[in-house]
Amino acid sequence: MSSTAVTDVDLEIDQHVDDDQFRAQVRDWIGRHAPEGLATMADWSQLLVGNWWNFPEERASEQYTQWEQAMLREHLICGHWPARFGGRDLTASQSAIIDQECLRAGVPRIFRDQGEAWLGPAVMANGTEEQKDYYLPKIVSGEHSYCQGFSEPNHGSDLAALETKGVIEGDEIVITGQKIWTTYGQYANMLFILVRTAPDTSLRHKGISFVIVDKSTADPDRLTFRPIRQLDGDDEFTETFVDGLRVPVANIIGGVNNGWKVAMTTLDNERAGRAHSARNAVFEARFRALVREADARGTGADPEVRREMLDVYSELQALKYWSSGKGRRAHESVEKLVGSLWAQKFGHLAMTVLGEQGAVRPEGVGRKDEGFDYRLNPWQFAYFQSLSGTIASGSSEIQRNIIAERVLGMPREARG
Repeated sequence: MSSTAVTDVDLEIDQHVDDDQFRAQVRDWIGRHAPEGLATMADWSQLLVGNWWNFPEERASEQYTQWEQAMLREHLICGHWPARFGGRDLTASQSAIIDQECLRAGVPRIFRDQGEAWLGPAVMANGTEEQKDYYLPKIVSGEHSYCQGFSEPNHGSDLAALETKGVIEGDEIVITGQKIWTTYGQYANMLFILVRTAPDTSLRHKGISFVIVDKSTADPDRLTFRPIRQLDGDDEFTETFVDGLRVPVANIIGGVNNGWKVAMTTLDNERAGRAHSARNAVFEARFRALVREADARGTGADPEVRREMLDVYSELQALKYWSSGKGRRAHESVEKLVGSLWAQKFGHLAMTVLGEQGAVRPEGVGRKDEGFDYRLNPWQFAYFQSLSGTIASGSSEIQRNIIAERVLGMPREARG
């Protein structure tokens, strides 16, 4: 995609204005282009906090397709990316405004999942020009959707101890091993995976390669995904089994044995970046909805509930300030740590508001497929979902070590 990708088309939103003017233009543009009935189809805010495979029927609708095409024409999908890769160089505050205005209008802020948030930045920073030109436009268009093959069953948060092997044979790399907690692995059509290409495992970080796998061309007998059913009834994660899968060496990003650097680019963007401004917009909307829920239940007048609400709201405002870039941004790990802890506080507050009713499952079927009968109301779901936040993307213990050692310069924790 050429560097003139954005300037070659007529754009209705002028990004070279102050934030107030930009917000007004975005609000007007959404009002004119959002298809009728789209806002009432689903709670599209879930797409802003990572649940990008929700609502498959709604996302296949004519209204959603029209909206997606409108956002593509205006270069609002991956809009914070450089123009040469299909974005339009939006600032962090402009991206946040689009998140907020889509949320206000109840329409989906189309987000290209792990491709936009994690893989794309890694390819921009470490890929060849040929790799950038091939992979990045396909993320923007939605042709490629990604899942991540990092975690392994026996190593927890010790990513550098991975055992999945990659053996170079001519112009191919042969991959064998197992991954776990592959988010939506059964739905994505692309996989980025870390493999050990140096036989000497003592090299740890220096013997790892970062490989992109196109599932559409992969041998299905050598790459399989087994869904993991969770307590909330979802099957968000899968186990991933790779048995002698052959992939072109050209799909290695950053070069052989240089995958750790690429992985760190990916993880830094997973823990911070544009996705957190979206998350915070959703958090604020859900907090206000919970206040209304408390008022409706009569628990909003309880002094203890009000005190807990004030605590949660104050921390949310601090988190928003930090994410905006106005606060001192020491490290992505700080934002990831604080955000996941806030989500757990919010989940606890939701259970406080519900009181005894929080322990009662609503009647009815919770999932459309397989007759799975475990329905949750939104507040129960928020509570259950928050519990994994201090583990996913690196546990809170790991984040605290990173902050202590890399940000504050404290002595390294004794190993072994």
